[in-house]
Amino acid sequence: MIHLSWRNTRRFLAIIAALPALAAASPATAAIKIDPKEIMRVEEVRPGMKGVGRTVFQGVKIEPFDVTVLGVLPKENLGRPLILVRMDGGPIVKREANIIGGMSGSPVYINGRLVGAVAYGQTFPREPIAMLTPIEDMLEALDPALPDKPSWASERHATAPGLLTSPLGPGERELESPVRIGDRTYERIAFRAQPYHVEKARRPRPGTLEMAPIATPAMVSGVSSRSLERLAETFAPFGVEPVSGPGAMKYDKPIPLVPGSAAGASLVVGDIDMTAVGTVTYRKGNQILAFGHPFLQMGAVDLPLTTAWVHDVFPSIQRSFKIASPVKIVGSVRQDRPWGISAHIGQQSDLIPLEATIKDYGAQRRKTIRARVVDNRFLTPQLIAMVANEAIFRIRSVPGDATARVRTRITTDRLGTIERENLYYDALGIDAAALGDLLMALGMLNNNPWERVGIRGVQIDVNIDNSRRTAVIERAVVDREKYQPGDTVQVDVTLRPWEREPVKRTLSVRIPEYAPNGRVTLRVHGGSASGLPMAAQAGAGGAMMRTAPSPLPPSTSLRQMVQHYVEKERNDELVATLSLPSFTANIDGQKMSAVPPTLLDVLRNPRNSGVRLQNDEVKASDVTPWVISGMAAVSLTIERKSYSEKGGTPSAPPVPQPQQPKPTPSPAPGGVQPAFDLDEPDAGILRNGVTGAPALSRPASMVRFAVVQSGAVSPNGEAKLPPTPAGEAVAESKQEQKSGADAKKAEAKKPEVDASKPVKAAGRSPMVWRQESAEAFERGRLDGVAVSTRGEITLAPSIQKARSLDATYVWSLLAAKDALYAGTGDRGIVYRIAGESATPVLKTGELQVLALAQDAAGNLYAGTAPNGSLYRLTPEGKSELFWRGPEQYILSLAVDAQGNLYAGTSPHGGIYRITPDGQGTLLARIPDPYVVSLAISGGNLYASGGMGAVVYRITDDSKVSTLFDPAQGNTASLITVDPAGQLYVGTSPLGAIYRVERDGRATLLHEKSSAGINALAADGRGALWAAAGDTIYRVSGSPERPVVEKIQHPSAPRFLALATDEAGQVVVGSATGDVYRLATDSLRRGVLESAVRDAGSVARWGRLTWQARVPTGTRVVLQTRTGNSGEPDSTWSPWSAEQTRSGATVASPPGRYFQYRAILTSEDPAARPVLSEVAVVYLAHNQKPK
Repeated sequence: MIHLSWRNTRRFLAIIAALPALAAASPATAAIKIDPKEIMRVEEVRPGMKGVGRTVFQGVKIEPFDVTVLGVLPKENLGRPLILVRMDGGPIVKREANIIGGMSGSPVYINGRLVGAVAYGQTFPREPIAMLTPIEDMLEALDPALPDKPSWASERHATAPGLLTSPLGPGERELESPVRIGDRTYERIAFRAQPYHVEKARRPRPGTLEMAPIATPAMVSGVSSRSLERLAETFAPFGVEPVSGPGAMKYDKPIPLVPGSAAGASLVVGDIDMTAVGTVTYRKGNQILAFGHPFLQMGAVDLPLTTAWVHDVFPSIQRSFKIASPVKIVGSVRQDRPWGISAHIGQQSDLIPLEATIKDYGAQRRKTIRARVVDNRFLTPQLIAMVANEAIFRIRSVPGDATARVRTRITTDRLGTIERENLYYDALGIDAAALGDLLMALGMLNNNPWERVGIRGVQIDVNIDNSRRTAVIERAVVDREKYQPGDTVQVDVTLRPWEREPVKRTLSVRIPEYAPNGRVTLRVHGGSASGLPMAAQAGAGGAMMRTAPSPLPPSTSLRQMVQHYVEKERNDELVATLSLPSFTANIDGQKMSAVPPTLLDVLRNPRNSGVRLQNDEVKASDVTPWVISGMAAVSLTIERKSYSEKGGTPSAPPVPQPQQPKPTPSPAPGGVQPAFDLDEPDAGILRNGVTGAPALSRPASMVRFAVVQSGAVSPNGEAKLPPTPAGEAVAESKQEQKSGADAKKAEAKKPEVDASKPVKAAGRSPMVWRQESAEAFERGRLDGVAVSTRGEITLAPSIQKARSLDATYVWSLLAAKDALYAGTGDRGIVYRIAGESATPVLKTGELQVLALAQDAAGNLYAGTAPNGSLYRLTPEGKSELFWRGPEQYILSLAVDAQGNLYAGTSPHGGIYRITPDGQGTLLARIPDPYVVSLAISGGNLYASGGMGAVVYRITDDSKVSTLFDPAQGNTASLITVDPAGQLYVGTSPLGAIYRVERDGRATLLHEKSSAGINALAADGRGALWAAAGDTIYRVSGSPERPVVEKIQHPSAPRFLALATDEAGQVVVGSATGDVYRLATDSLRRGVLESAVRDAGSVARWGRLTWQARVPTGTRVVLQTRTGNSGEPDSTWSPWSAEQTRSGATVASPPGRYFQYRAILTSEDPAARPVLSEVAVVYLAHNQKPK
């Protein structure tokens, strides 16, 4: 039933949901008044009613045909009813044409009242069974509230041709009541989304009435069969079926457009014509309704309305249609709605004129084709290209050497005239090659993201000769090896034209003054490929030069893009490009060459997407008589001459420079002043370093120890700490008495410290170094402990080597019920690891095993590279080549509940579905060349890319949509699902982890990993595990308050793969060919060695305090050491005795540098101590005033 263009069913659901009471009332009721004497409503129609239809079977004569109502099918067309009828009379029966294409819109009357229009027919009709669109629905197209002109904004945001898409799709549905047709009773109805085709035929089930749209034939004249086939492919999504027609005809007598008349809607008029012919349903004044279903399904349109002459009916068992010709343009089609089209007689359509002049000097032929095409974003480029291609093909329709000089001229309403000239060669089809500039310009004007530009005319001149004017670059030679900035490089290029002796051309490239020292590359190439060699393909009669157009530089406006298009090198240009090691910043389309390093560091910040960095390039070019192919490259050395004296003694002593004083710690208002570490600035330490003790909210279960609190603030803003331990105790006691609003108020009044200008104090004041954040703790060395995002240190599983495999890499891991399987490289072996043994069980003969998967039957699958083969290992141990894919790499695998295997591949981004019997077909391609991971959840397949880091959803009907796009700066992402089907995403290189819902909403669980996420897996106990570089992360807790633990080992390698089993055991594969495991039985002892604190001068270290939760059977102790060198060495003091009580004085001697070591132990595997804060008080020695 549904029209051919109604393919994207889900999108229209949102649109149609906004129409109130759609299923209960006619869509035009509110806007169009219905005359009950003229129109019969559907609610009045009853089975058995007799009616008469009107249409043209030949010429312009309107003939009647009989109609019998079989029933009314409610809510079958966008929630509106359809009327099921049997037709009789005329060619319908006499010539057994049954359902005839071109009858769409034929009006049907019952008792003299218009009830609807013929619109849908039975597939492969054995009887003339049809469906009528009620006229009360068609009247919706006359609603004056509808847009009166095409909406470019609406088209711009459409991702598929159909802008108004029916929610109906193919498939069976139950009828509300059975329908009897002849001796058959139908209980179900099935709709095809496209007209019936014999090659795709399948018999419906008994009792199923199968219907399809009555295809609207678009009569095309003036084109070859090849162009007709291309038009059929172009218009298939729109529901238009191009067929060869007789073309426009002259008919002097006027043809009135009345109900039953043949009428056409044109897409191209002139020397080439394309007009769809249907039937007029209704006329009121100069407004008419026709077709009974949409034409292109585009809403507001502007198409020529024509009268038509029907030559005859072509009867066919498969599909009958009228053979018709457009006669005269009499108006304009203004609306293309779900229930039909509406047009205004007397209005004119704005069409784009096109003139193509072709000269073939070899054959001494000349041809000019003139046509006008519709102005439509989706159709205009295709139609213009078709007309221009056909013009060239008429003159040059056979293969052979052909060189064409092409001038393209496009007139626009906002940008003036855009012109380009180019040279093309092609031995197989010059008609296609010569349109390169035209197609690029049309795509640029129609698909740019900034503005609409109206095309007012297109002119293309093509001059063809029977020659092969091509030349290949043989070599390039420069005049010397070393150059200084500002020098000019003379490069001699040797070209070999086709069947001629070599010729030499010289190009001069000037090295800019700002060029840095170093080795650079000078490339010489043809202008068509921007330095890339053209491909030479074997073709009929010799080599065929394919000169793919080079992409345009990045632009930020259409005018910039047009300028780049006009300035782009031509195919006959010889170009020398010098690539420099300096950078150009492209900001809002403007170039900043040779950016200074200080600015470059800022511009590299990915926060600003408007900045693009690229290598500086210097170019020189020369126009030649040939299409240039090939490339040559030479290396140069840029070396700026240095005049500095080498060796000897200076003639005069250097002038002493004043030494800048180094800031020293001093108190701050409201508390103690931070001691700024100028040698090792660290945001985490500064933010969580030297501060007064804030009023923190802690869980009641946390053991709270005494900490140093800030003292009173004097009127002049200087902090006053208690001078004695007794005074400190008093201050702590008073501070602990504050709670609730008082504590918050005191904290709010605390002034902000200016880190750049330390406050000078009259005397010495003690300072506090405090660590209480993950950033601060991570500056230290972790061994057997993990640091969480809450800033807590706890015992963690240790990373222990489980097996060393005879492999270079462990690319993939799979935890099965009986064993662990490891896919390795560089010999492509799969190992089975069980107990103490690691046995090779599958030798693929490939280099790498990049992905592993297992189905419910226990079959193990291995995806390999570089030949893209898939191997299977059965539970009995039999290995075999299961499927050989068309791409080079199988990067990821997934298995669904039915046993189908999905393979994510590269380098073309294909996802293949392989059935259990080994038959593989392409399911979809994602817009990313690398499908790095796959996951199945909720009946959907999800894939992530290795270039753009986007996560895609793929449905069973091969539709690909973007589910989630992480932050800018990521180039790859990995996905996994937990046992409940929840999707998680890890990115690279930023190392972020997300929880992603099925509707695309994402929650950031973790960011700023030590490296990009290399592997991701969820265990059966509610935890997510990720490997990033040499670090493992464990994510737990709720999405709103996730807890991320960082687990490291001092000598751990880079991890590539990770797997978990049902018991929660975690194993990782490494870049050294080893398999590691997280040993949970080692939760006995862990150590944190802190970062080194610099006091600025020799200091006396006082009280050491910490906060920790210490369950029964666990312990937290601290040790300290000090020294006067920046890195701990043999001159430092030894580690002090274990300090078991918080608040004791540091036992280490005075020193400028300080370090502590926290030791966490547990005698109970189920209990773990937690350390959340460490603070130390110190007093630096007085320094001489400067």
